Amino acid sequence: MTTLSLIRSRLTGKPVVRREDDATQLIGFYPNVEKGMRFFAAVVIVALLTIIAAPALYYGAPAAPPQSLGDLPVTIISGIPAALAPLVEFARTWEPGVAPPDLQGWGMGLALAFILLMFGAVTAHLWRDVTDRPYLAVERWGDMLSIQRGQFGTPVTIPRDECRAVHVGRRKAGTYEVLLQHGDALTQIAIVDGHEHRALLLKAKIDAMLTADEERQAS
Repeated sequence: MTTLSLIRSRLTGKPVVRREDDATQLIGFYPNVEKGMRFFAAVVIVALLTIIAAPALYYGAPAAPPQSLGDLPVTIISGIPAALAPLVEFARTWEPGVAPPDLQGWGMGLALAFILLMFGAVTAHLWRDVTDRPYLAVERWGDMLSIQRGQFGTPVTIPRDECRAVHVGRRKAGTYEVLLQHGDALTQIAIVDGHEHRALLLKAKIDAMLTADEERQAS
């Protein structure tokens, strides 16, 4: 596989196939967009809670500061009415030129939430870069089929006569999963982001690799 083919596959997102004698090799790049999303979703929830918790502690905690982490939820809940009071006062009494009530607690909550979201986005992106294995190599030679995920991954070798079908399934967040059914097992080939036709294209090319000898004999 030439360097130009690798670059073309990475830029276009289309798998590149090379045939040589009895062997056929498919190279593609399929980044998994789901990597890091669970962590980021947890950070989003924490950030939303921070928007409420920070003002509740700012306005309510001075009267009854928490003595331990176990007291923190009760302190936050009891401080919510005090945190809502300046918002209600601002909505009822706001006029141009009139000094607003103290909203510093809410500004603090929004600032902390923004920092958490930025931290979550960067961490999720780094986690995806470290753990994702977008490189895919599918190779057929003779009666064997090899599937390798990741440039330094260990190939999974499967006898071709055990390969029954290639399936495409929809996952959450608009991604598609390409699976190889062999025997009574399913092996994941790739998680494809974007339109369904990208997953169907990969399925068609692997189907062609599995039936190449049958088509030659028929011709």
